[in-house]
Amino acid sequence: MLQEHWLTPANLAKFENDFPAYNCFGSSAMTNCVELGVLRGRPFGGVMVLVSKKLQHCTQLLCAEERYVIVLIGNVLVIDVYLPCAGSNDRLFVCEELLCNITTWMHKYRKATTIIGGDLNTNLDENNCVATLLNRFINDNMLIRCDKLTTGCGKNPPTFVNEALNVHSSIDWFIASRDAAVSNFSVLDLDCNLSDHNPIALRVKCKIVNSEIGNDVQDSHADMIIKQLR
Repeated sequence: MLQEHWLTPANLAKFENDFPAYNCFGSSAMTNCVELGVLRGRPFGGVMVLVSKKLQHCTQLLCAEERYVIVLIGNVLVIDVYLPCAGSNDRLFVCEELLCNITTWMHKYRKATTIIGGDLNTNLDENNCVATLLNRFINDNMLIRCDKLTTGCGKNPPTFVNEALNVHSSIDWFIASRDAAVSNFSVLDLDCNLSDHNPIALRVKCKIVNSEIGNDVQDSHADMIIKQLR
């Protein structure tokens, strides 16, 4: 689950070329900018979900918007999110609209286990309007922060580190359904990482089913596991 890949719509195919073992589902945040004419300034935004082609038989793209992508993998609803940073125009309104749209998809696929991850651009432990909005969303939808599932009250390493400015903060998160079978959550400090964000990793069990998990799917279908593929 990637955020801020900075690619224009014409360059999204680079993911397929560079990661041939994955199906890539995402969007560009630069569509409107490119349509206005010659591209000026630095690139920005964009979200992408990479799913192993071993799972393509049970993977379905549901929605791909500028700030979020929703993919159904087996019985897991994967939601990749990139929220606006502090100082963005209409930041709170954008966050409210995005969470409202996500809630609609969660209700439509309420039998699925939900995993939300990405750059939320806010520390959920701080007292500000966006953190309050996100924590209310978590409580109202019976979700839980994955760092709480595996580390208890222990403090995780920061996910955003800018050594030049001496800035450290936790703004990248995984949030999941309370019944999610999460076995591991960790913030990775990799020597090969050239980004100012440290990647976060989550391990969760997924049940592979042979039909779409929607409002019209019977409970018995949701419990079926593929033993042989046609």
